[in-house]
Amino acid sequence: MTMKIFFIDDNPIERMKFQRIMDNLKTKHSYEIYNDGMSALDALLKAVDPPNLVLVDLNMPAMDGVEFISCAKADERFHYTPFVILSSSGYQGDVGESYGVGAVGYIEKPVDFADYKNLIRTILEYWGSDAFIFAQPITTRTKMDIETDVRREI
Repeated sequence: MTMKIFFIDDNPIERMKFQRIMDNLKTKHSYEIYNDGMSALDALLKAVDPPNLVLVDLNMPAMDGVEFISCAKADERFHYTPFVILSSSGYQGDVGESYGVGAVGYIEKPVDFADYKNLIRTILEYWGSDAFIFAQPITTRTKMDIETDVRREI
């Protein structure tokens, strides 16, 4: 499955590494890179074609990864979107808080580039698998349509 990915990190070196990894992997996935949570949230909320996967740094100025996920998850369109925290912090308080707001993963960034590349490859293989089915939110209108269809069949 071809995915659209948002990558959010305030560190220019991390953004460069991600772009280089994606180019080296010659992936079929498209991606957008953001340098802060505010601009990424703005793009996410305006997206006509929202991402299938969001990789977000934990510690960023203005809006950190936890606040970003919390704000995004407040919009029902992103209730089922997988958000994965990539962080240099292994502090259990950060891990718990991230999962508490809806992150589906918390991964400590490897220092070694080859390890980081393998990590990104693994993430893409898992979430990009043709066997993986992304959940889609059911809107109120859709629920009503389903109920109407069920009544018609009875």
